[in-house]
Amino acid sequence: MYAVLDLAKDVDKYPEPNYSKNIEDVYIDFARSYIKHTGSLEWLNEASCRLYAQTELSKQLPSWVPNWMIPGRNGIIFKNHDGLEDWYYSSRLYNIFSRNLIIDERGLAEISREIELSKADDHRWGSHHTDEEEDFNPAPSHLPIIRPPGIRCDTISKVATTNILSMSYRQIMAFIGNNLDGNHPTGLPLFKVLYRTSLMGIYPVNRGVGSLDPIVESNLTCDLAKGFLLQVMLDYGYLREILPIDSGLVVHGSFGRAGIEAYEFAYPGYDIDFRFLDLNLKSGLAKNIPEFATFRSFRAARAADKPLEKGLYWFLIDHFRQRVRDQVADVKLFITKYGYIGLATNPNIKEGDIFTVLYGGKTPFILRQTESSKYQNGPEHMLMSDAYVYGLMEGEAVKHQDGWMRDDPEEPAFRYFTIV
Repeated sequence: MYAVLDLAKDVDKYPEPNYSKNIEDVYIDFARSYIKHTGSLEWLNEASCRLYAQTELSKQLPSWVPNWMIPGRNGIIFKNHDGLEDWYYSSRLYNIFSRNLIIDERGLAEISREIELSKADDHRWGSHHTDEEEDFNPAPSHLPIIRPPGIRCDTISKVATTNILSMSYRQIMAFIGNNLDGNHPTGLPLFKVLYRTSLMGIYPVNRGVGSLDPIVESNLTCDLAKGFLLQVMLDYGYLREILPIDSGLVVHGSFGRAGIEAYEFAYPGYDIDFRFLDLNLKSGLAKNIPEFATFRSFRAARAADKPLEKGLYWFLIDHFRQRVRDQVADVKLFITKYGYIGLATNPNIKEGDIFTVLYGGKTPFILRQTESSKYQNGPEHMLMSDAYVYGLMEGEAVKHQDGWMRDDPEEPAFRYFTIV
């Protein structure tokens, strides 16, 4: 870290080299300086994607400090927008200090009022403030903690026991426990949310097969949507893979590679249907391709495909599978008490963990309350993971916090979290 420090334009904001310090103190100092200087909790994402491995050094570090000796994996702070990298902003704020609103609808005055109201409620809800915190310090230099403000969104109610890549969509639906035509808390059809979640929200510009122009509509590309629905047809038995004779190849799970010679239609002995695309949207794709309206309409459209079009099934399914493999390898599927579906980068999350949106955070974070409080009177938490949770990636939790579902209506959604 010291070796590249001189390359930084803001080198004066970070600790001076001190080779007499042990490595954990160096990591803590740099993490604290970054949060204070930028107001961003981006390094919590860096810490999260390294929590899958616990070394002796990891045990010495606070949970919010990245162990840079462990390779990061499953990062989710980026999304693609028109083929360009873009940031997620779950908190709708650029930084922890409640400045630079991304969606400037209520303004700084209302954000400041929320902070003052939260302070008045703190003694009731266990997040105590001191007089010194009038000048908010999110990373006090004398303690190995951070205290970001944020929203307590929900509690994890169920965690899948297997990696999501080894689960079919039929198994995923059984895990969720909802009916096929059920709705997500956002109001969208459940299978459309599963489609978005499978790709962790990343929808690159995709040229349709045989098309010269990009097909982009409400983050839904034609080929990826077809690949998803064809995969659902496979998982529910409406489509069967035919392997080359004597090839010796086998199909390795829903998203495993296989040499497929052809596909044939099948009838599993039952009929299922669900909504996929809302045709009431002012959408060119919805108007021009009504086959995406329901699972039944999609199956009917495939039955009318010509042989050349059926020959593209392998490409469409493999294209979708590859995107899924790229995005969600080694992540853990979970659902929450109020029906949200999420993916966590750390497989060690468990039922009862809370997921939050912290000011300055680009993604939601999953926290676990510690058994005892070491640094203050109120509750303390450990960072367990960052997460992709559709419906909470673009500032929705902060924007709609007054209507957030809580067991106790008087419990403030906004609060400070002490993370150790």
